[in-house]
Formats: sequence, structure tokens, C-alpha cells
Amino acid sequence: LRACSCGESVGWRECSGDHGGVRRGSGRRDQVCIGDRAGAAAQIPVGRASDRFDRRKVLVFTALVAMAASSAFLFTRPETANSNLLFGAVLGAMIYAMYPIIVAHANDHAGPGEYSSTRGGLLMVFGLGSIVGPLIGGIAISVSAPLVLFWAMRVAHVRILPFSFCRCVP
Repeated sequence: LRACSCGESVGWRECSGDHGGVRRGSGRRDQVCIGDRAGAAAQIPVGRASDRFDRRKVLVFTALVAMAASSAFLFTRPETANSNLLFGAVLGAMIYAMYPIIVAHANDHAGPGEYSSTRGGLLMVFGLGSIVGPLIGGIAISVSAPLVLFWAMRVAHVRILPFSFCRCVP
């Protein structure tokens, strides 16, 4: 677990506040790292579920739960640290579990000899999104409000649902 804050690679000690990181007892280190830790913890159970059930159904489930978590931030506007940590953990667990499911689903449908080009295409799209997304998100947040981040995530998850759901129904 090396990448614990948004786009910045730091050591585990910085995340746990040992030295050089956020001060112990501040609560901020938990808020920074909770999504990453929950995402790492969710990889195995969500991955096993996607192996056992149809990957598209698991993707629909993760998108629904992520949409609910981002909606919880939007509509309840949590004031307490515990509710922020809970919603952040649920959101992080789901969004970090989605990409591996999508990659596995794409590889399930790739023919022999197409694995490299499939992975390359997915990495290219993921890389472009990692570059453009924070730029647009930063501008949107500075122009309007920080809650725009959760609106954007909610819209993204809503857009994943019809694509995944229509393919789940035979």
C-alpha cells in the first residue's frame, strides 16, 4: 500500500502518521487514507464475487453502492468525522474495485492474441482519464464548490449502470 493520498505516492508510515506525515490524532490522516485502505480491503471479496457471478452484475452492484455513497455525501452533507469516514470507506471500496472488474470483463471477451491490445487500450483510457479528470475536476471545484466532485462521481456511476444493466438482462 504505497499510494495513500490523491495522486501522491507516499509510504505507509506517512499514512499512519508515524513521522513525516499528518500529525497523529488529527483525524485528517484517516480521512485521506480511508478510501484507499477500504479499496484495498475490498479487492479480494469483490474479485471473488465477480469470479462467482456475472461480472456485469457485480459491476452494477458496485456502481449502485458507489452512487449511493456519493449521494450520501451530497444529500446528507455529513458533519461528523465518523459519517465522513463511513461514506468515504464505502465510496473508496467500490470505486477502487470497479476498474479490476472492468479489466477482467474485457479480458473475458478478448480473443486469443488480443489481450495485450485490450490491456493497452484500457490503460490508455485510464491514463487519459487520470490526466484530464483531475484538471477538469479542479477547475470545476474552484469555480463552484467541493461537492461538484461527488456530483461528477454520481453522474459517472449513473452512466455505467445502463450499459452494464442492459447487458445483464438476457
